[in-house]
Amino acid sequence: NELLASSNIFNVPEACLLTWMSSYAAKAFPGKMTRVANFGTDLRSGLVLGALLAAHWPSGNTGAFVTKLHPAAQEGRHLRENQEMVVKAMQELCLPYEVSASDLDEADPSNLLMLVTYLFTALPQLLPRATLEFTCKLAEQQVRDIQLANPTRRVLSYAARLEGSPDFSLEASVVKIEPG
Repeated sequence: NELLASSNIFNVPEACLLTWMSSYAAKAFPGKMTRVANFGTDLRSGLVLGALLAAHWPSGNTGAFVTKLHPAAQEGRHLRENQEMVVKAMQELCLPYEVSASDLDEADPSNLLMLVTYLFTALPQLLPRATLEFTCKLAEQQVRDIQLANPTRRVLSYAARLEGSPDFSLEASVVKIEPG
């Protein structure tokens, strides 16, 4: 993109992050969000961050979250509610990045750039890579084994959770996989 390469304010990676955020914001809020131009005030309302979180929500049920955000929030109660919803969504997604509504309200560009960089690397990992289908009759028990491998030299730990019906369960919420 010629616009990305010719900026005298943002380097190419920063411009790529702005474009990434703009595309998700435009999809979540058609006609309302045109372009994310900075890492400060454009992120303060929580709309852009909310759009990013909603687009990468594992269960795919993002409509309810996005519709709860106040699109015209610039000051006051609605702004704070948006910021708190973003923080709560990050906690529900178990993202280990500590951010508060006050941090979003301050809109410090360097801090929000770090947050966006983290989200750029972490959010795609939340999307399911495969789906397990259980094609059985009602009240019939079906068990599936999932094989996980660890090609690294370190122990991998995964936090697992099931969403949906309480009829399904996990033996453990943390899965540790030894190397090799």
